[in-house]
Amino acid sequence: MLNRSECFEAVIRGIRERTNPESAEAVRAQAQVLVENAIESYSKAFGGDDVGFNSTGMVSTPFIGAAVAAGTNGLMYGRVQSGKTNASIASVALASAYGFRCFVVLTSDNTWLGKQTADRFRDQLGAGAGPIVKNWLDWKRDPEAFAKTIRSYMDDTGVVLVTTKNTKNLEYLETVLHKSGANRVPGLFLDDEADNASLNTNTAAIARGKKVDVSKIFGQIGALRKIVPNHIFVQITATPQSLLLQGLDHPLRPAWHVMVEPGSDYVGGRIFFAESSSYLVHVDDQELASLRAGRIRPGNSWEIPEGLAKATCCFLVGAAHEYFKHGRSAVLSMLIHIDHKKISHETVQEALQKYLLQLDKSLRDKLSNSRRSEAERQLTWAHTELARTEENLPPITSVVEWLQRTLRNADPEVINADNPNRRPEYRVGMNFLIGGNRLGRGVTIEGLTTTYYGRDAKSKMMDTVHQHARMFGYRKHLLPITRVFSAEHILGALKDIYESDEGTRNVIEADGALAAKPVWVGPRLRPTRANVLNPADIDAVVGGRAIWPPELIVSPSKIAAKFAKLESRLAAFTDRDDYYEISIDEMREILKLMPSNRVVTRTWDDERIQQMLEIVEGNPFNLKSGFVNVRRGRGANTSGFDVDYETQQISGFAEGTQINEAKRRFGGSPVLLLRKQKGDKEKHWKGHPFYAPTLILPGSRFVFLFQSG
Repeated sequence: MLNRSECFEAVIRGIRERTNPESAEAVRAQAQVLVENAIESYSKAFGGDDVGFNSTGMVSTPFIGAAVAAGTNGLMYGRVQSGKTNASIASVALASAYGFRCFVVLTSDNTWLGKQTADRFRDQLGAGAGPIVKNWLDWKRDPEAFAKTIRSYMDDTGVVLVTTKNTKNLEYLETVLHKSGANRVPGLFLDDEADNASLNTNTAAIARGKKVDVSKIFGQIGALRKIVPNHIFVQITATPQSLLLQGLDHPLRPAWHVMVEPGSDYVGGRIFFAESSSYLVHVDDQELASLRAGRIRPGNSWEIPEGLAKATCCFLVGAAHEYFKHGRSAVLSMLIHIDHKKISHETVQEALQKYLLQLDKSLRDKLSNSRRSEAERQLTWAHTELARTEENLPPITSVVEWLQRTLRNADPEVINADNPNRRPEYRVGMNFLIGGNRLGRGVTIEGLTTTYYGRDAKSKMMDTVHQHARMFGYRKHLLPITRVFSAEHILGALKDIYESDEGTRNVIEADGALAAKPVWVGPRLRPTRANVLNPADIDAVVGGRAIWPPELIVSPSKIAAKFAKLESRLAAFTDRDDYYEISIDEMREILKLMPSNRVVTRTWDDERIQQMLEIVEGNPFNLKSGFVNVRRGRGANTSGFDVDYETQQISGFAEGTQINEAKRRFGGSPVLLLRKQKGDKEKHWKGHPFYAPTLILPGSRFVFLFQSG
């Protein structure tokens, strides 16, 4: 394993000090795997000793070609809020010790997030004598002059250039790379949120024959890659659906991957979307719909939607708990994300301000006794709700006394394009954050304990909605007082998206190659934006359907040995009417002995079938077994059936009555129907008997999407 570099060890030490030894060692392993893949891919694509143990740190054979070199795209596949930036920084530190010199870090077009990323790279790499780190603010005034100042570092310590994916900033970066001679040295690009702004948003239009150029950011990234032709391009995201569904020859489709698994302090979908989760509270859908429409305005003292009031009280009780536990230093946040429209933000802010004002006055006996009783009733409900998961809550009387002193300073803040700060200005104590897109992808909400979520598109894009899960992250210490409030159907969609991601993740983890991997899509979900995909590249496989190979390999020289193994393996399945339970692994091994040729217009593909059976072993199916039925002929005849080649092309091998019976009896499990065929030449076969499979996938609410390849 790679393990040299003073800078790398300094980065790992820093992570250990900020988190824990387990997290630091996880980052070490992830960086090592990424850099090993980067070196291997670079060497295959460009040759020489440019990078590696005996690296020169200089390009020996410049790559010349109209497109980027094949096999140079990698995927860093993490989880939402799982610490991918730490893995990126550690990877740069390690890669700099093995010959990579020009590092380009692309971040989302969010200025404060980009600056945050740049500062983290500078601070963590600067602690260990690593490459120099610069960002777009350093070169935007005079890119040519800036390029001269970093030229000597390109073949020395190396240079890290961090920029937002903004058209002007990328244009200036082109000048910097040209003038600094970046083509002389091996490059490593890290594209954060690579599925967001980097893809060609005109893909679908071009596929329809529309005469349009590629989208601007996509074209600019391509231009940057050509300026540094000898490079590796790593795409970083927790939602790679759009990347995995690109054509196999697409310049941004990943060829290899590294999984970034979080440490033990991480809280994610496994906790929030487990059966009977203790951390979810249902909100009436009409309440959220009214807020999205901006229709609820404070009219009297208590006119606030019930769910929002409950969420607010949970946050207040949780904040009191943290105060009594940790003193005045705690920073806690409540996130209210119901829509992207400003009118909904303003509606929520007005309603919440009015509610907090009335709650404060009621607790301090500035209003009627009935108001005081109502305030205490609502806080008591929240106290009881949080007590289900936090047994050491302060008594409700202490909570009320604390709120009497502090609640009057609460000030809900809207974070959107109208806010000049465009980022949360956290204060010690309670923070109420209201917003949409600016509080979505890539943003870490400090001290988040309460989420009130109502974003509800009719057709939900999996990658976009999954990125809204700001409650994920390293928040285990806050989990007992954490709650997510939303409508039941929205929480159901979030669960489907989580399980879909797990299905995709399971099959990718099982095999290092990324060719034609599936994306698992739930009901009423779309994997990503339609404009970045070519519909002709996508195939779908629906659970509950019977599928079969349209072009089995039946040449005697190619199947004789496999057929003999099959006969032996299937010998125990003697009753033609019985369905024998077998493991999923055994089913996969049986199918490997019946190879077929890929027919691009048909569903069946040997590798694809193997991948889908891998998926059903994981969440949410958790199936370890299925059923097999073997029939070797009609009546007493066991020499095989006489299906004609032309017939099986149209209707397959198994009879419809048997398929229907299998679906009825075993609809929740995969069922493999095997029929021995004589393989006679007069039936247009090759003269050797063979077994023909029909596979019935378990019925489910999910669809498997594949790049058709």
